[in-house]
Amino acid sequence: AGVRDEVEDENKRWDTLPSVTRPAPTSLPWFKRFMKGLKLRTGQERRQNEALTSDMLNALDELVERRWRETTDEKERERLEELMSYIVIGFCCGLRGEEVPMVALNALIYFWDETRDSSEPHIMIGLWGRFKGEEGHRWHCLPISDKTRSGIRARAWIGQLYHRRVKIQGRETGYLFCKPGKPNARAKLSDYDSDFVELMQELHRQRPELFSKGTVMDYFSLKRSLRRGAILETTGRVSETTINAINRWRKKEFAKGLIPNLCMRQT
Repeated sequence: AGVRDEVEDENKRWDTLPSVTRPAPTSLPWFKRFMKGLKLRTGQERRQNEALTSDMLNALDELVERRWRETTDEKERERLEELMSYIVIGFCCGLRGEEVPMVALNALIYFWDETRDSSEPHIMIGLWGRFKGEEGHRWHCLPISDKTRSGIRARAWIGQLYHRRVKIQGRETGYLFCKPGKPNARAKLSDYDSDFVELMQELHRQRPELFSKGTVMDYFSLKRSLRRGAILETTGRVSETTINAINRWRKKEFAKGLIPNLCMRQT
């Protein structure tokens, strides 16, 4: 009865306000209380993306390479190169799906020869753009191994796309992932997600032993599958310091554009 009276009083006060200053019904206190009670009584179902494993990624490598060799259509080859580079960068860097298209081509060119000829060959992935929880455009530079201990061939696919962008298309600026026919327009996650899901379904048909029985194929997505897989894959195999150094986005978000509170080793 007390809640009902409170709701009626709130409705009366709401009706007396001018239409210009009248708040939306969903912003009123009673509606917020209703939503909180609804959540407590019905619960909440979490639908998280399935994690991509290194074994799945290596199997995707074989599947896509076979398709790449069987076709002579350069547009199709470029699409396959972009998709695999997207997956490899997102997985090895532990990035969210929407962050991968921020890879800058000029940063890749700047470090390419130096990192390739290093005593420990690696690739420096330079991201440029506006990141979640940060202010303004910023750079993030993340090194990844040419070939990981799990056998992931990072330089093989990124090198193919690098050769196409720089040597064939003659580009030196802009983003590595761009819209077809629009080199100055940055691509989006949605441009590749459907192809990724189709590849995962094809892989499930060919190699079902790579997937657990409880795997929900519809839950695979570039949005979080790469990042979740990277974190799960490295747990217990890579030091916590290294994992925190690579996946430190949360600390940067909390900093809200200021210098994040990182430990000295990460700094």
